[in-house]
Amino acid sequence: MTIYKHLLIVGFILLTLQGCKDTAKKIFGFDDQFPVKELVAYKVLLNNKDVIKEQTAWTIQADIKQTTANAAELQVFWGIIDAPVGFDMPLSFTQVNEQGQALLNFVTPDVDEDTQVTLQMSVSFDNGRELETISKEVDLLIQVNKQLIISGSVTDEPIPNALVTVVIGHLEFQTTADNQGNYTLEVEFPEDDLMVVVTAEGSDDFDSVLFKSYLGDGESLLSSAGIDGVLTADENNNLTVSNVTTAKYVIINNQLVEEEGLLNQAQLDDMNKQLDFNDVLEIAALIKAIVDNNMELPEGITNTLQLVQDKQLTAQFIADISSENPVVINELINDIIYDPTLTPADPHFSFTNKFYLVKSDEYQSAISDVFDIKDDGEGSWMTSSGTFVITWTLTDGVLSIAAQDDEGAFIETYCTSENNITSCYDKYYSSAKVKKLPTSDSVVQLYVDYSYKLVNTESSEITYLQQFNTFNALSDEDVIPFDDKELMDSQWVISVLDESVVNSNLMFAALPIESVYATFKDDGTGFYHQLIDGGEVKFNWTITFGILAIEVVANDNPTVNSTNHLMTYAQINNLQGVRQTNLLINAPELVNVNPKMKTSTSGMLTTVSLRVDMAAVNVAFDVNSFELDGQYGLLTKAYQSPMEFLQFSTDKLGGQYRHLDSNTVEVIPFEWNETELGIITTSYYSEADDANVSKCDGIEGTCYMTQQRDVEIVDKAGNIYTIRSLVTDFTFKEGITEVEGRSSNIALLEYFNNSELNN
Repeated sequence: MTIYKHLLIVGFILLTLQGCKDTAKKIFGFDDQFPVKELVAYKVLLNNKDVIKEQTAWTIQADIKQTTANAAELQVFWGIIDAPVGFDMPLSFTQVNEQGQALLNFVTPDVDEDTQVTLQMSVSFDNGRELETISKEVDLLIQVNKQLIISGSVTDEPIPNALVTVVIGHLEFQTTADNQGNYTLEVEFPEDDLMVVVTAEGSDDFDSVLFKSYLGDGESLLSSAGIDGVLTADENNNLTVSNVTTAKYVIINNQLVEEEGLLNQAQLDDMNKQLDFNDVLEIAALIKAIVDNNMELPEGITNTLQLVQDKQLTAQFIADISSENPVVINELINDIIYDPTLTPADPHFSFTNKFYLVKSDEYQSAISDVFDIKDDGEGSWMTSSGTFVITWTLTDGVLSIAAQDDEGAFIETYCTSENNITSCYDKYYSSAKVKKLPTSDSVVQLYVDYSYKLVNTESSEITYLQQFNTFNALSDEDVIPFDDKELMDSQWVISVLDESVVNSNLMFAALPIESVYATFKDDGTGFYHQLIDGGEVKFNWTITFGILAIEVVANDNPTVNSTNHLMTYAQINNLQGVRQTNLLINAPELVNVNPKMKTSTSGMLTTVSLRVDMAAVNVAFDVNSFELDGQYGLLTKAYQSPMEFLQFSTDKLGGQYRHLDSNTVEVIPFEWNETELGIITTSYYSEADDANVSKCDGIEGTCYMTQQRDVEIVDKAGNIYTIRSLVTDFTFKEGITEVEGRSSNIALLEYFNNSELNN
């Protein structure tokens, strides 16, 4: 129980009287034979009113100041002199201590309405002639807490007779669910901003069940409940305490500062936005596997919450059950998604809108589909491979969409080998099912179950493949508007369609998107430099409704390889100073891509959608201050420690460390040197035996491949470096160098000194 110390000012003024007997007699009415210097008088100064919440521990502290060493001993007493009939509030108080303090302690009771009571403090003392008592009154208004009835369930399948505990600040409320896992409970809020946490414990056959759920704070819950004061699961789906809410609870808690706890609703909203719901569903599926099959927990683990709080045990448990059935986790995820209790349809949500689908928690994600759902049963689906017209239906909260074009949108050609027989397939987008996930009101997250068409390149036989992903869904109203002044104040690293790069030899659908340096001028024009030869491309730019549009006109760029195209950027997030954007590219004349992207009769290449980043260049940053004395982690996910590091040593050698899993670390050595913009690392690989080599000497035939990474520092904030990472792959064949691939992107490096890593 939280204790509040309330310092009511209780001032005791000691008057030392010196002077003639007339003065003493005039004031106090006694003769001078009484020792005047020992006469004392006290005056009690006390706040005469206060307001305290019900069920709150409270302390009133009286400070007593004495100005003579031989003052008479005080006696302090507190009592209740006015209160409603039946009111009970025990008081505990102390006498004056050596520090001149006296304390009153009490806990305000549970009241049904605001209640007025009056306390009286009495101080008795020897005034030098007789025992005197001074009394002061304090009016207390005990405020009733705001109340709410919550009604939900405990389920994986229903967990009967679960013990449900709700904690709000220092208050705790309990009830037992019925045999279908349903519960109803009246709760109170000492403060509106306190977070509400629900715990559900199973019993008997479900004694391994321990579920958790963050409901939100009092203000948000009271608002959702409305005027009837009853909050149900259709108003807050976290009242369905389940494997899903437990997985969210664990992932959120893993990101909190140790012992800090969840602070407020804003922090919960922010973490919900950054949740990768793929991770949530995987953990929820593991819990479901255990509960549904009454699986034995690892030694030392007593319940499901304790298991999933241990990352290594969780990963090992998932690996173990997947080794017996490789598709079991995906099957359980499918069960969760289409379970109307675990993932209920949201009656207030409309799919008829334009949604940018983004992985806002991932720094390096390139996925950002756009669904533009019209209210006439049609719409468009924009992907990184192209755009096509769709038809759609909505049944029980599940949106089913299908490409009108039979060919779909080409993604890649891939080959598999089994029994020494190689089969190759062209992979196409075909259809998808979409469902809103049970997240907070602050963010819309969608589950997308993709159906891909696979066409055998030899027999033309068609099969289908199902894969899912989860996204934050942002509308036009949710995007962060661009600021024209901000764009003009800096040079920017920005991803664009770079036609100096040719992608026609790739086995997959990809436009040549590269990160280049761009300048925005105040006359609505600008320029950037292409990746290969640094050729300057001029462009026109505008900002409309907060969305940035860059138009490249071929006639304005006669000296570089360029076609007419339009690029529009919707800013969807700002992480560590890197602007994450959805980029739509309309480039109908582009030819240097995989030709299968252009085989569709509906003109798939007209518009493509993908996620790209941009960042302002800090010209004031001194690259020479980039000290290479530790490891630099490549950040790939918000709220997650890096899994890949660059380690430098003073002899111009280093290593790239990649954690493949909790037990395996891949190390690739490299050489490095400094440049005017940062550093260059060079790694070597032997194609013959897949071993790392430092030189090509002595290796015959197809010698080796080398990977060069240019790390150009764009900005620095604390220990975080924003970089443009430019990676080029070379293959050496009998003395001839060929470029195998090239890519560039904006990335984040976090500096770790050696002592931090060793700990």
